[in-house]
Order: sequence, then structure tokens, then C-alpha cells
Amino acid sequence: MRKIIILVIAVSMISINSNAQSSTAAPATATGDDLVLEPVDGGGMPLLEVLRERKSVREFTPQEIEPIRISRLLWAANGENRPSEHKRTAPSARNSQEIEVYVFLSSGIYKYMPEDHQVKKIRNGDSRKQVIKPETNMDAPMVLVLVANYDKMKGFEVADRDFYAAIDCGYVSQNIYLCCESEQMSTVAVGQIDRDKIAKLINLKNGKVMIAHPVGAR
Repeated sequence: MRKIIILVIAVSMISINSNAQSSTAAPATATGDDLVLEPVDGGGMPLLEVLRERKSVREFTPQEIEPIRISRLLWAANGENRPSEHKRTAPSARNSQEIEVYVFLSSGIYKYMPEDHQVKKIRNGDSRKQVIKPETNMDAPMVLVLVANYDKMKGFEVADRDFYAAIDCGYVSQNIYLCCESEQMSTVAVGQIDRDKIAKLINLKNGKVMIAHPVGAR
């Protein structure tokens, strides 16, 4: 009888471990043309510690960034923190939410979709070296490009539109900085980018390419 009880307990423990493994979110992987991101489930350093350590880093390793870090970074940059209201981690003028995040990887160009926390591929091929001007001498495994979509800024005067888009871009940029420090990644905001070329690559019709953030693991 004792042997039977021990056997039952052992089988139960195997079953529990198996279920725990199967319930773990899958990493960011390619499914068709898009990228599937893990749910964001917390983690990271305390805010005050992150602020003390926040810095610009201009040298990058070729090491691929872990999927969970990509997921956390995109959500922190401009994801939905109040999904029922479609509100973001970064504020925006009149809640226009005009700042869009594009992800440049070796496999292609992707657009971050905050509404469902997914990344949609918009172009195949490695375009990372077409973003940042060669004289900056930066080569990172991932480049985030922040773009102001002016179609989302109805009712703004042109001067006000440019002004508020720049401020809103700054909020997202700082979120990227803070999350990178929390996740022990390297980044820097780069203004020396080829805006005309990027606009063509992402088929931007009415908007402005603002800045880029090369990102690398440490």
C-alpha cells in the first residue's frame, strides 16, 4: 500500500511540472510574417535605482536580444497599461497616441501594435544599416524607430503638431531608456538617421520620422 501511495505522488508531481512548463508563455517567435510576443508579467529593477543608473551607451554586441526583453521593452515604450481604456505607458497630447514604434531586425521591419501587444511585419530583409548614418559607427542587433503619425493628430495646427509630436516622442524615448536599464540592455537616442530612406521603407505617407534607438544586450 505504501509503495502505491508513493507511486501516485510521484506521478502527480510529474503531471504538475509538465503543466507548469506547458503554461509558460512561448518566446517571441516568427509565425508567418509577424512576431509573437510574450505577455508582460513584471520584473525589472526598482524605479529609483533605474533612474540612478540610466545612461546612453553607444557600443553594442551582436548578441541577439532575449524574446522576453523585447516584449517588455516594446510594452514599456508605448504599450497599453490600461487596456480597457486603450491608454498607454507614455502620455500624448490630447491622447492622440501618434507616436508609433517600428522594430528593425535582421529578419525584417516590424510595426508594434499596442492594442494586442504584437508585432506586424511590414517588410522583409535586413534594413538596420539603412537607419543610422554610417558615421555614427553603431551596429546593434535591434533598432527601434519612433515615428509621428500625423493622421492621428486631427485638429492640430502645423506648428503645434510638430511641437507636441516632439514632446510625445521624448516620453517614449525616456521609457525606452528606463526599460533598457532595468533589463540590463544598452541604448542611445540617435538623431543622425536617414529620415527620407526610413519613410520609404515603412511607407510613411503623412508623418515624420523622429529618432532611432539602437538596442543591444549587455
